[in-house]
Formats: sequence, structure tokens, C-alpha cells
Amino acid sequence: MEPPDKIVVVDDDVDIARFVEVNLKLQGYDVLLAHDGEAALHLITTHEPALAIVDWMMPKLDGLELIRQLRADPMTAPLPVICGSSMSRPPVDDDNPAGRWIGALPQATSATTWTRLRACCAMARRHASNVASLGL
Repeated sequence: MEPPDKIVVVDDDVDIARFVEVNLKLQGYDVLLAHDGEAALHLITTHEPALAIVDWMMPKLDGLELIRQLRADPMTAPLPVICGSSMSRPPVDDDNPAGRWIGALPQATSATTWTRLRACCAMARRHASNVASLGL
């Protein structure tokens, strides 16, 4: 049996981060938490997760800058990233594509259902498999 996928969850709201962590663990994922962008960057470069779920607005390093730094490093550039936000408008969508330009996957907002977040995780897992099969 292969080990569970590692997911880094980054949110400065401890309650939201814990909620996501518990639910991902129930789905069989290994979850690492960070509460700011700098800590997330360290976790990602140290633990090489399969996916990162990143809050858009955080202290020290916001989600956009975190993703820019990940994309600039060849070791972390292929990492699938889901952007999250407590804003009512998603940080990455067709009307606000800044995150897409830096390679963010579909995002979650506070109104997102757990079903949608699970679907995004599954999509990220498929994305990682496709990238691996290409030898990238």
C-alpha cells in the first residue's frame, strides 16, 4: 500500500486550518499545517507535499507571493496549489485571473462545500500524476 499524499494547509485562521486538516485526514491524507506564508514555504520545500491549499490573505507572505516563489523554484514549480479565501469573491476566477497566471488551481471560498474541496484535491492528485507521467 502506498503512503498517503501529503497536503500542506496554509491559513492564518487556526480554526479553518484545523477544520480542513481534520477533514482531509478523514479522507486518508497526511496533513501539515502552516499559519503564514513563510512557514508554508519552509514546510513545502522540506516535506515535498503532493498539494498545497493556500489562503489568499496571510501575514508575512500572502498567497499570491507564496505561489510566485513556489513557481520560481524548479523543485516546487510543479506543485498543485488550491487558493482559498474567506472573501465572498474567489481570489482566482475568470474575472480575476491573477492566480491563474501563476499557476493556481480552482479555489475555495468560505462558501465552498466540503464536497467541492474534496473534488479539488482529487483534481490536484490527477494533475500531479499527469505531471509525473510526463517526467517533469
